[in-house]
Parts: sequence; structure tokens; C-alpha cells
Amino acid sequence: MNHRIPSRLCRSSCHSALRLHGSLVPLRRAHRDALPPPKSPLLNPPASTRPPPLTVPQRSSVDSTFQYLFQMGKGYVRFYKDGLKGVWASRKLLRQKLDRTPRDDRPSIWRPYHVPKTFSRADWVLLWRVKGRLRMAFLEGDDANLIEDGGPLGLEPAELVIACKERGIDTLGESEADLMSLLGDWLRLTAAEDIAERRRRMATLLLTRVENWPEHRDFAVPEWEL
Repeated sequence: MNHRIPSRLCRSSCHSALRLHGSLVPLRRAHRDALPPPKSPLLNPPASTRPPPLTVPQRSSVDSTFQYLFQMGKGYVRFYKDGLKGVWASRKLLRQKLDRTPRDDRPSIWRPYHVPKTFSRADWVLLWRVKGRLRMAFLEGDDANLIEDGGPLGLEPAELVIACKERGIDTLGESEADLMSLLGDWLRLTAAEDIAERRRRMATLLLTRVENWPEHRDFAVPEWEL
């Protein structure tokens, strides 16, 4: 009995395999292209700088009032415990970062708007979430680093929401794409070489509802600044 496979059957099988491989290549490429871009570590500070989740039960899901209050208390204790851990972890990370920063390039209360050359956006946010209270100075540096380190597209969803809220943008019911677009509008409308001019532009947007933001950069700004 001849066990050899006829050559035409072999050719047919090879051609089928090649066609299958050829059809899979664009599918793999399409799948790869459909994946969201990786989130940038230069843009996103450590998770310890963000508020921990607060998980409490729905009242309707627990029959006993005592059990409901007990579970709610546990949720708040866990929230504050994780929050304190985050504060200490962030302070430790900030100390390490400042120790690696040249002394003449470190942040200073006398120059709150100065962004150290070695600081990424993630480092700048880490600094101000631990130390900061001067909102406008923080936003100036944050805007500069957002542009320098890749823009809103590289932000994690939680960081995107926080960044929008810090600029007076209502995030309730907004999609991630909408928030990226609004944050991009903020960066475009507030951009200016002069610090005073930039602060006036920021003040205008902070005091204006998002739906009434100007479409173009040639809008009127006040003579005062925040």
C-alpha cells in the first residue's frame, strides 16, 4: 500500500494553510490597532495619590438595620485606613524623588510655578497632592507637563476625571472621549507664553460653564487674574 500523499493534495493543503495565515494577519493587525494606547507613567502619578474607593452597602440590600450600620462603618474605616496608607506612601515617594532632584532645580515656595526639569507630569502631581495648596500655580505646571508628556490621551480614566474636576469641568455623565476632548480644549484655550495672560485665560474658563466656553482662542480676558 502506498502511504505517500499525492502531490496535488499536498499543494492544495499548503495553499489552504497559506490563505488561512494570510487572512489571520490583517485580523491580528486590526485587533492590535483596536487596542487602547498604553497609559503613560510620565502622565499618571502613583495610585496612592488618588482617593481610595468608598464601598458601602445599599440600604435596600441589608434587612437588619444593625447589620447595615455595621457594614457601613467597616466601609468607612477601610476608606480612611487606605487613605492614610496612601498619604504615607505618597510622602515617601516624594522624598525619594526630591532626593534625586538637583538642589538648584527643586520646587520652591518662592517659585511655585517653576517645574523642575527632571519632573514629569506624574512627579508634579505627586508633589502638589502631598504639598500643594496654590491652585493656579499647580494648574500652570500641570498644563505644561500634560502637553510635554503626551496629552490627555495617555491619562488613566481616574486621572482624567480628576484632571477635569480640577479645572472646573463637570464630569457627571460624560464619556472618557468627551472628557479628553474638554481637557484638550482647556489646554488649547489657556495656552500663552506670558504667565499673566495664561492666568487670565484660566480664570475666564474656571468662571465660565463648559458649554459656554469660547470656540476660538481670540476671546476677551479680564484685566485681573486669580
